[in-house]
Amino acid sequence: MKIALVLHAMDLGGAQRVASTLSVELAKEHDVTFITFEDSERIYPQGGKTLCLNFDFYKKGGAIGKVLNIFRLSWVLRKVFKEQKFDKIFTYMEGANYPAILADKNVIGSMHCNPEMLYTTREWIFSRLVYPRAKTMIVVSDDVATIVKKKLKLKNVVRVYNPVDFAQLEKAAKDPIDFKEEYIIAIGRLTHQKNFELLIESFALTKTKETCHLLILGEGELREKLEGLIRDYKMESHITLVGFDENPFKYVAKARFLASSSHHEAFPMSLIESLSLGIPVVSTDCPTGPREIVTHEENGLLTPVNDAKALAKAIDRVYFDTDLYDHLKANAKSSVEFISVEKITEQMLSV
Repeated sequence: MKIALVLHAMDLGGAQRVASTLSVELAKEHDVTFITFEDSERIYPQGGKTLCLNFDFYKKGGAIGKVLNIFRLSWVLRKVFKEQKFDKIFTYMEGANYPAILADKNVIGSMHCNPEMLYTTREWIFSRLVYPRAKTMIVVSDDVATIVKKKLKLKNVVRVYNPVDFAQLEKAAKDPIDFKEEYIIAIGRLTHQKNFELLIESFALTKTKETCHLLILGEGELREKLEGLIRDYKMESHITLVGFDENPFKYVAKARFLASSSHHEAFPMSLIESLSLGIPVVSTDCPTGPREIVTHEENGLLTPVNDAKALAKAIDRVYFDTDLYDHLKANAKSSVEFISVEKITEQMLSV
């Protein structure tokens, strides 16, 4: 089967990592081509070959120019699709969805975010106009499916969870790290969405901090603010902003557990990847995704969004209650086996 995966660029990001994981699995038996609009450094492994169109419509002509460039790019893609005669075309994120769906009605688009939290007015308008034209729109959680069916009136929606290559994770997890103390791990870009301000405040309220460290793995525009907050709470010796690491799994696998404090998600892969390595999680029950991954008191704990005291209590509970911790850890890996890359690839090909 001849398959195209279309993205704006194969750079850093959750959707890019999903496309990477799928491409490696698909390329074992199929002819896979990545079609990108802009060239970039390859952060993730790729299966198949790459066709870069060198068409970066994001940086040209302001708001009106960007809209016009979507239509220009759709004409370019139409020619590529006609020449290559792909059996299936999968697109990732709005920047690729819009021009690809306009180019070919057989495109299978995907949404990797909660549109209620991230969409601008222009994106709502474009999505309502364009997405009904797609053969199928894949969404990454049941909650997101409910939202887009209601808000966008879409009837062509299918939920397919993001895949995990368990074997690759376990291999990456074996790499050594320099940090020797016991720690809890948190992962994500240092942005408002991840709400690390809440996690820092919560950790400062815990008893866990007296014997366990908090590592926050990621980089972003809020680094200086978070560093200041750590100083304000006098937590410099308890919390470390590690920065970005291409292999976060070596940290996750050696953590006591993972903590997530997000305002919102779509389908948070950090929770999935932690559980797949046998590491329990504590997460805010934010819209959308965590409640489809975390079964409260079975493989982790869920807490209300933006409640520092509740999150602190959950952290202390998992850290000090050894019976609970052992129970969560024993259930962690088996709770996410249903989204192995092999199973999800089968679902994608059946869409």
